[in-house]
Amino acid sequence: NEEEIQRQVEEKLKTLLDEKRKLANEERKKRKTDNLQKIMDFARLKKTISNEDIQKLLHVSQSTATNYLTELVNQGMLKKQGERGATKYTY
Repeated sequence: NEEEIQRQVEEKLKTLLDEKRKLANEERKKRKTDNLQKIMDFARLKKTISNEDIQKLLHVSQSTATNYLTELVNQGMLKKQGERGATKYTY
């Protein structure tokens, strides 16, 4: 009957959307991991880096650069020096 067909279509659509969402999340996670590695490679090279350096390196917004740097500080990979505007991160 029509209701059963509609239910099956909706179920299939939900399954496909869940698969796409999972793939998108995996891609985002991989890109984030790659970007964090690029930041660490850059920090090893320069020793001291800024949020602006990361914005330029990765072509990301100021807030995304802050999020990446904060994560690396929280993991103990970088040290934060200074506050607001003059903040630097050292390897």
